[in-house]
Amino acid sequence: MRRVLVTGTMAYDHLFSYDASFLENLRSIATLDALSVSFYTHQYAKRHGGTGVNMAWNLQLLGRSPLLVADVGSDAEEYLALLQSQRIDTSHITIHAGELTSTGVSCTDTRQHQIWFFHRGADKAGAWPDLAGVRSNIAYAIVGQRHPPLMRDAVLWCKKSGLPVLFDPGQEIRNFTEEHLISAIDASTGIITNEYEWAMLHERLRCTPEELAKRVAYVVVTQAERGHSLYTREGGRSFPRCDCDVFVNPTGAGDAFRAGLLTGLTEGWALEIAARLGAALASFVCQQEGTHLQTVDLDKVYERARAAYGEALPPLAS
Repeated sequence: MRRVLVTGTMAYDHLFSYDASFLENLRSIATLDALSVSFYTHQYAKRHGGTGVNMAWNLQLLGRSPLLVADVGSDAEEYLALLQSQRIDTSHITIHAGELTSTGVSCTDTRQHQIWFFHRGADKAGAWPDLAGVRSNIAYAIVGQRHPPLMRDAVLWCKKSGLPVLFDPGQEIRNFTEEHLISAIDASTGIITNEYEWAMLHERLRCTPEELAKRVAYVVVTQAERGHSLYTREGGRSFPRCDCDVFVNPTGAGDAFRAGLLTGLTEGWALEIAARLGAALASFVCQQEGTHLQTVDLDKVYERARAAYGEALPPLAS
C-alpha cells in the first residue's frame, strides 16, 4: 500500500471551553479600541495536537501508514515516543535543540466559535527535506498549516515530483505573500479550507470557490454543523453533516475529515464519496475532548456515513 505524505505542525494544545457565546460579551463593547475582555472557563486540558500529527494520527488509525514531515523542539521527547507507540513513522521529524515545540491555545464557546493563539516554536526553524528516496512509495500528499515558506516549498516539491497534493493553508492564509500564495495554489491538485478560512482566502484572491475550481481539480469547504461543500469544474454541491451521538468539542474534527478524505482519494474513490468518509470520521472526534481518537471502529464509521448519505461506502483495501 502506497503512503500519504503529511506535513503540518506538531504541537502541544491547551484547550479551553467557554460555557456561553463570545459574541454576547463582545457586543457589549462600544468600541474595539477599548477591547479588554476575560473569559472564565471551567474546562481545560493539555493535549498532543498540531495539524500534521492530527492528520497522520487518523490516517494511521485508518491503516494508511502516513509519512509525517514536521519540526519539533527539544521538549518533544515524550511526544515522539507517543507517536512511535502508535507505529507512526517519526523518521522525518526534525528535532531543533534550543527551540520549543509549537504551542496552540484555543477556547471554544457553545456556538463552536473558536479563538486561537499559536506560537510557531521549532516549526519556523524547519527546512523541507530531501524525500527523493521515498517518493515512489507515496500516493498522495497534504500540505497543512505550518510556517508559510515551508508550505510553499512542500507544495512545489510535490508538483515537481508529479505527486497529487491537497493544499490546506488554514489560518496561515493571511501570512502568505501574494506571490507565494498564488504559486502554492497553482501547484496544487486541490484546496481545502473551513468556512472562516475560505472567507480569508476569498479576501486575498477575490474569487468564488467555483472560479478557483477552474484553476485546480477541486475545492473543499467544510462548514461545521452545516456539513461541507465540494467544487469542481462541473460546479458545486453541498452535503449535510454526519451527526454525532453527543457533541463535546469540534477541535481536531477538520483534521479527521482530511484524513478520511485522503484515505478515500488514495483508494481511487470519487471526491464526493471520499468526503463522506471524512465527514463520518470527523463526527467521532466531535464526541470527545482532544484531537486524537484512541481507536476507530470502521463498522461504526461506515454505519454513520450510510445514515447520513443513504448508501454504503466502498470497502477499504486491507
